[in-house]
Amino acid sequence: MRDGQTQPHGLLKISAPTLLGQLLMGRIAAQFTMAYPEVRLSINLEDRQVDLVSEGYDLVIRVNPEPRSELVGRCFVKDQVHIVSTPELKKRYFRAGQKLQSLLPVIVRESQRSSGSWRILGPTVKEIPTQTVLQLPLLVMIRDAALTGLGAAKLPNLVVADDLKAGRLVSWGAASDQPSELWVLHTSRRLPSAKVKAFINFLETEFDKATSWSIKKA
Repeated sequence: MRDGQTQPHGLLKISAPTLLGQLLMGRIAAQFTMAYPEVRLSINLEDRQVDLVSEGYDLVIRVNPEPRSELVGRCFVKDQVHIVSTPELKKRYFRAGQKLQSLLPVIVRESQRSSGSWRILGPTVKEIPTQTVLQLPLLVMIRDAALTGLGAAKLPNLVVADDLKAGRLVSWGAASDQPSELWVLHTSRRLPSAKVKAFINFLETEFDKATSWSIKKA
């Protein structure tokens, strides 16, 4: 109770997805530290499902978390997954914007299996026959490979927003009708401390004004 009534201070241990950490957590951590210098951040990047209580985490950031009674929190951003490629690759594979000339070469994650076709959502739904030409472990690696023109890829807006804005990549349409949700969660067994409340509010505020990242607001 005393901690909840004081200014945010002390160690704040956070688990975040690797991708979010690579792209944004450095900036977020620095800005939060400037706003709350009495809080010491400890951020671990990991994609596994950590146990907040037994592993001593104050907060965890997860993508599309399953509902669990022991965790509570907020969705702080929604992000659409696009099918993207270089403009040149798209031109090669479309005739008058209607028909594909051949199989679309695609770059996928190592954990994914190609279904033989990709569904593109837009004004109309298109089924595009595909051929996997490269498998890579990380989304940032897939983005870099797509920028070479080797193949198309399914990537979240978070990863490709700058490339879409600059015209290095173009979107063929959405890969899903449901955007991915990023949640910040804490255990429901404890009352959130001042430092936990401060970070949750800070994260939500930063993404609300993050128009330069072109991320859809929750």
